[in-house]
Amino acid sequence: MIEVVQQEHRRQAVQQTSLANVITSCRRLTQIQWQDLFEAVSRVDIEFANDPAAIYPRMDFETRNRCRDAVEELARWAKITELDVAGRVLTQAQDAQDELARHVGYHLLDEGRRVLERALGCRVPVRNDAPLASPPRRAILFRQSWPVHHRLGGRHSCIYHGCRGQHPVLILLGILLLLPASELALQALNYVVTRLLPPSVLPKMSFKKVASRAIAARWSWCR
Repeated sequence: MIEVVQQEHRRQAVQQTSLANVITSCRRLTQIQWQDLFEAVSRVDIEFANDPAAIYPRMDFETRNRCRDAVEELARWAKITELDVAGRVLTQAQDAQDELARHVGYHLLDEGRRVLERALGCRVPVRNDAPLASPPRRAILFRQSWPVHHRLGGRHSCIYHGCRGQHPVLILLGILLLLPASELALQALNYVVTRLLPPSVLPKMSFKKVASRAIAARWSWCR
């Protein structure tokens, strides 16, 4: 009987030790900076640290990750390695005369993307090769769509035809329906535009280190 009790105590002690080790390991996992660890071993990130414009290391993690995703996408389309794509991007950035084009992000996320795709011989899918894919063309299409909204909401409304025909009933009906018709036309226009032109996130810079240095300097001055 005593031996059975001792075995049960040993089993409980082993379980408690294992549970404590699991909790300690979980705490250590939460303390690891996975973003820094990933970028420390990423060959593409190491290559882009040599950005001729010296902007890539100062961007935030999400923007740098978008650049890495673009490299992965181009490598898949061109059927080459990601390091080959990164080398080509750096070459084009170093050979560029324009200060904007000396940034690697210009060739991955901006207007230099088309030139890079042709240089790599990428077989771009149809949905990514649409003529409205670039941000300037998206803005032009959105501006040109506003006359459609005005025509749907105003010119072809009942109030327009009522004023032309001098029909009081149509004029009154048009006044009552003008606001709902305009709102409905705007909602339909926004739906069509957002379906054809999905939004894209703007590249951003990271000022975390600058803010940390400023706080440290202010704290040291206060002391």
